[in-house]
Amino acid sequence: MYPKSFRVRASAWLLIFLLSFAQIATARPLFQLPQRQDDQKVRKLPPVNYIHSREIDVKNVSINLQFDWDKEQAYGSTTVTLAPFKDLKSFNLDAAAMTVNSVTLANGTTLKFAYDEKKTDDNLEITLDRVYKKGEDVAVKVDYRTNYVNTADSDTAIGSFGRGRRFIKPTAEEPNKPRQIWSQGETEFNRYWFPSYDSPNDFRTSELKATVAKPFMVVSNGKLLEVKDNGDNTRTFYWKMDVPYTNYLSSIVVGEYAEIKNGEYEGVPILAYGYPSETKEVAATFLEAQFKKALADNVKPQ
Repeated sequence: MYPKSFRVRASAWLLIFLLSFAQIATARPLFQLPQRQDDQKVRKLPPVNYIHSREIDVKNVSINLQFDWDKEQAYGSTTVTLAPFKDLKSFNLDAAAMTVNSVTLANGTTLKFAYDEKKTDDNLEITLDRVYKKGEDVAVKVDYRTNYVNTADSDTAIGSFGRGRRFIKPTAEEPNKPRQIWSQGETEFNRYWFPSYDSPNDFRTSELKATVAKPFMVVSNGKLLEVKDNGDNTRTFYWKMDVPYTNYLSSIVVGEYAEIKNGEYEGVPILAYGYPSETKEVAATFLEAQFKKALADNVKPQ
């Protein structure tokens, strides 16, 4: 047996050693793996994309456009109806790559504005005619022309569809290619064809009027309320969506199409659009009976 004093001293030295080793272990790793050359090639994560901090609640967006096929531009106006979350005199909208001609109230009163074409977020600052109270509605009309030409762009979250509105036209390689216009708004790219609060954390209704030459037609969100013949070989299509939805889902398609009706479901028409030469094929993709069966199969009893 060791004397008691020896056991005490041995325990003390052991405690000192363990405490010292713990400090060394936390100060530096026991060993480091050699860095692989492949680590240098790992693609960095995209930058953090923060959701807008909202000062306004957008109630409705009303778009009225025409199109310049040669310059691949849209021009016209968008009226944004909104209510502030707090008393305010000015606010910002997202309006990417545009020429802003004027900003007014819906009644025509001219408003001051500042536009930074080098930015795409919150870059249209609008000064109202007075301070609007929290919850008070105000409608602001922006007259503008788009400048961004949408081409295939792999640097987007949705693939190579690009940003905003794209023109499809015949080319030397494809002289019979049908002329079309269509939009790609996901996730925050509708700001390239109409000014708005372009973030998914707000829901609003919409209206769209688009004037196109015959025989083109326009397809958009909601219900087609009117097709007006302007008497100059153009028609204006008026679409209205009464159910609030997020900004990136606003869409427009322009082309030479035929409307194919496949009955209705609970009073809602079932419509499809396709090339006039392919009406049978389009109709076969969405039959009323198939639609009702699919709904019945997916409805679960409460």
